[in-house]
Amino acid sequence: MHTREAEEALRESERQAALHDRKLALSALRCCEDEFRALSEASPVGIFRVNPEGKCIYTNPRAQAICGYTFEEALEHGWVKFVHPEDRQLYFYRWLQAVTANQEFIGEVRSVHRDGTIRFCRIKTAPIFSDQKELIGHVGTVEDITEMRAIEKMKSEFISIVSHELRTPLASIRGSLGLLASGRLDNQPQKARRMLEIAALDTERLVRLVNQVLDLERLESGKIVLAKHPCNAATLMQQAIEAVQPLAEEANITLTVFPLSIEIYADCDRIIQTLVNLLANAVKFSPSGSTVILSAEVQPDKGDKQTSRQADNSFSPSPHLPIPPSPTPHSPLPTPYLLFKVKDQGRGIPADKLESIFGRFEQVDASDSRNSCGTGLGLAICRTIVQQHNGKIWVESVLGEGSTFYFTLPL
Repeated sequence: MHTREAEEALRESERQAALHDRKLALSALRCCEDEFRALSEASPVGIFRVNPEGKCIYTNPRAQAICGYTFEEALEHGWVKFVHPEDRQLYFYRWLQAVTANQEFIGEVRSVHRDGTIRFCRIKTAPIFSDQKELIGHVGTVEDITEMRAIEKMKSEFISIVSHELRTPLASIRGSLGLLASGRLDNQPQKARRMLEIAALDTERLVRLVNQVLDLERLESGKIVLAKHPCNAATLMQQAIEAVQPLAEEANITLTVFPLSIEIYADCDRIIQTLVNLLANAVKFSPSGSTVILSAEVQPDKGDKQTSRQADNSFSPSPHLPIPPSPTPHSPLPTPYLLFKVKDQGRGIPADKLESIFGRFEQVDASDSRNSCGTGLGLAICRTIVQQHNGKIWVESVLGEGSTFYFTLPL
């Protein structure tokens, strides 16, 4: 009797121990699952999972944000509806092939959000096997490569444009020097001199292009640190006018300046560079006998009821002038600020070019770079310099009447 009771007590003890171990295992499993889910939910990379039949059973928040669907919408084959129609058939076929063959898959596809936004995605999947080597599904990641593709496109376009811009003057120099070297112009000194002049002008253009490309790259990469110190705006304006005066006289353009004596904290050389670029552009694209005007005024703080000091009352600011951006999203706007204006009486700029002309190698017309000997980098450099001063640059224009370039510096 006692032996039977002892055996039952032992079996009960073993059952309780096994139950306890099972509870511990389940608790550990739940902890692992919770930890995995927390990691997946917070992951900066999109994660999804499909079952052995290829139906989606899980997507994390990042995958949903990248692809534009909700958790419920992505289930089973619902996610396919968010793939761009042009990519859908090819991508889905390749993906099903990899899933059926229990192989890894890597591909790029476009996802279309409800608002029409298109994001480029890189998707990778891999099969998951149990301890018994049975397929239990696939796990995948989704990476948003939209910005990366845009940067690669910009790099490609930049290299293409630079190559073209370099090739054009090089071809001209080669042609001019080739004629001289051949001896065919030995008895035509005037033509020979003209060939030398062409070669010299294109050499200067090459040097200018290379210098501006390097200057822009150093500015945008932060390799050049602005040497800011107090300086007088009137002095900078006068120096810029003096630098452009020879160009204006050659083009029969009158330069008028209304200097404003006020202290600013800036990199003086870079501000002069910006003013010279804007003035030189105004001169290049203005008709003979016209006037280019440089002026400045202080834009007061919104709470300031006093009238702003204006250097040129004939050029009142637009009621819709943008306010310079703040240094950080939460810092106060840098007002008051100094507003520079360069006004010309040229042909004007089309409305669809008012933003793009501040990009690299951008011209209003394809012939501009040839006719004005420009590189298409001047305004891009101006924009970078102004932005690094926490200012803003823009242009307003009326076709046939002229343009006014504005830029601001916080005071």
